[in-house]
Amino acid sequence: MSSPTVLLSCFSDDQRRKMTALVEKLGGRVIQSLHYDQRCTHVVVGAISSTEKLLAGAIAGKWVVKPDYVECSYKARKWLEAEKFVLETVGSGNEKKLSEVPSRWRRFRLQNGNRGPFRSWKVLLALPDSDKVRYRRLLQAGGACVVTDKPPYIWAESISDRLTHIFTNRDLFKTVLSIHRKGVPCIHPDYVKDYIIQRDHPDTRKYRANTYVHPAKKPTSSGCRKITSYMLQKCSNPNMPTKSLSVRNPNRVQLTNNCNNKVVVLDCHQRSCDPHQQSCDPNSSIVIDLTPDDLSPHPPSEGVTSTPSSEQNTTSQTPHVDHLSIASHSPSDCV
Repeated sequence: MSSPTVLLSCFSDDQRRKMTALVEKLGGRVIQSLHYDQRCTHVVVGAISSTEKLLAGAIAGKWVVKPDYVECSYKARKWLEAEKFVLETVGSGNEKKLSEVPSRWRRFRLQNGNRGPFRSWKVLLALPDSDKVRYRRLLQAGGACVVTDKPPYIWAESISDRLTHIFTNRDLFKTVLSIHRKGVPCIHPDYVKDYIIQRDHPDTRKYRANTYVHPAKKPTSSGCRKITSYMLQKCSNPNMPTKSLSVRNPNRVQLTNNCNNKVVVLDCHQRSCDPHQQSCDPNSSIVIDLTPDDLSPHPPSEGVTSTPSSEQNTTSQTPHVDHLSIASHSPSDCV
């Protein structure tokens, strides 16, 4: 059996060094990359999370395996069959869905002559550059042809009869409006991720770029009650640990609350945490869009600012999370 070329996803620095050493001692190779690399043969995941590496590896039909694959192979002094170490269906909700993704797409590849599910797609990406490169890798892993063009997309419009999808967002929708009017669907890129994760193909009509709103950004009354509940708990129990979310833009902070000199900062636009969180756990992140009725009519107490203190500030400590990640918690380099 030939030695694998491995991508590591969701490992701490120490775990990554250990895994790399074991792979190399067995004659394998580890690609040190924060992103998916098509040269890999195996993706070893330390935790189940919707990272680019896991999703692209799955859609490309790569072996997506547990760390046991490397550790047991090292003990056996030879590379074992990867099939024995694929992700098992575990947990519930998102975790269960994600654990089933690699096996499902690997079966699809085997049943379709190793052709990817996006092989008939000819796609234009009208997105910010940082998003564009990520989605290009993901789409190409699934066999899509991605058209290279820049605004005002003159060349793309000239071949509009051959385009099957335009992936864009509400802010950039106008830049491709003329192509859309020729019958090319304009879809939010979240569709790609959900297409890979969900068992049934999502309805493109729910992802129309000019109207789509990410679920995490939709205001919900239940979410507002959770925030109120958390604040009351905090005020009644000063010893409760303070959770300050990362403040990207202090001007967007909608609400502060001072409880015995402990400040709770709520950032309505924090991303990369679980929008379906059901508890008021102060150690968990909260994502919510507040309505005007939920805003405090009073400014913070004197001496209290909307920027977390050095003790509370989590901006520098916030773990790097893959752009595509929907997990509520990830290791420090979960990419």
